[in-house]
Amino acid sequence: MSLINTVLKDLEESQKRNEQNAQNDIPQGLSKGPDGKKRSKRFLSFIFIFGLLIILGFGIHFFWIAEPFAKKLQIAQPKHQEAIAVQVKSLTKDEMQKAEQQSITPAVETASLQHVVITPESQTTIVSFNLTQDIHYSISHENQNTALFLTLSNTTLADGISPSVEKTSIQSIQFKTEANNVLVTMQLLPETTVEKLGFVQHTLQLVLHNPNQTAVVPEKKEVALTPVEQAQDKFQHAVDLINAGDTYAAMNLLGEAMNLSPSDRSIRETYAALLIKNGYVARAKLVLSKGLMTDPSYAPYISMQAHIYASQGLPTRALQLLQSSSPSMKDYPDYYALMAALYQKKGQYMSAAQIYDQLTQLQPDNSMWWVGLGVALESTGKHNAAVEAYQRALTGKPLTPQVQAFVKGRLD
Repeated sequence: MSLINTVLKDLEESQKRNEQNAQNDIPQGLSKGPDGKKRSKRFLSFIFIFGLLIILGFGIHFFWIAEPFAKKLQIAQPKHQEAIAVQVKSLTKDEMQKAEQQSITPAVETASLQHVVITPESQTTIVSFNLTQDIHYSISHENQNTALFLTLSNTTLADGISPSVEKTSIQSIQFKTEANNVLVTMQLLPETTVEKLGFVQHTLQLVLHNPNQTAVVPEKKEVALTPVEQAQDKFQHAVDLINAGDTYAAMNLLGEAMNLSPSDRSIRETYAALLIKNGYVARAKLVLSKGLMTDPSYAPYISMQAHIYASQGLPTRALQLLQSSSPSMKDYPDYYALMAALYQKKGQYMSAAQIYDQLTQLQPDNSMWWVGLGVALESTGKHNAAVEAYQRALTGKPLTPQVQAFVKGRLD
């Protein structure tokens, strides 16, 4: 407001000077009338009010509008400058290429290289790149084709890919990722050529050919045999030893085989028969007893055990054991021949004759069964039937000299 006071004071002094000059300009003899003086005062008042309004308007404009606007400009200016700086920030060459590629190239789903398998064959090496989807690829070489470069576009690399190049045309293989691509570098043996490169169900196959690559012979891997398989191997070896006459070595192998596979009938039966043949009756009896505990109806076990009882003078026990089962006579005729012999030994001739009669009908050329039938019939007093049986015995398979002499003596 000091500025306004100063302006008003200057106007008042200016008015006084003007009045004084006006009086000096009036010619002598003349004087101001009352009307002229009033008009002069109204004019000065109008000028004063007009000047005051101008000053007030200027003050209002400066304090209320101009100064806050200037402050707003000062506050906004740094932000405006910063925004401009961001807009004109220069891009690097790689960023410009990337921006250009993103603006031109449409978005493509990225594939993944899961694993790589290298398979050697005769003069050929097959490299299989297993991917999640088909991709674009490129291949190049240098150093007289000993360095091969394969680029898999828009592909990522899984961890832990390290295929073996042993016995192949590839000396080394390396993988790395660069600009969303997988780069595969292979060092090849001299004279190696690319025979084929293409996709087979998301698997990119590279076939390399080298005339100097030797044929790969698959190594035979030893597989651990199961106890049953080991038992069969020992059993076959034991059979070979029996045929070669090495009985004792065969018995040892059969014993080992039986321990490996206790439920194998062939092994236990052969082992028991070999023991009986070589005089190890007690051992054979134990082997058969254990077999009968788990397989009580198996005819060969019963028959061999009954033979042991009969040889030990226990015909009743032997007969009871045979009567405990009823196998097929067609499948086990010797089983019933032993039973008939035991009936005859115990004096039960009719039971013996009935069994021998069935056996001779089953195998008419078996001379020994005709002899057994003749003895059983003769013992029951049926001499004519016995003579007929003895005669049939002489027409069948040859008898031993002792048995043949017995039969001829019964016919005389």
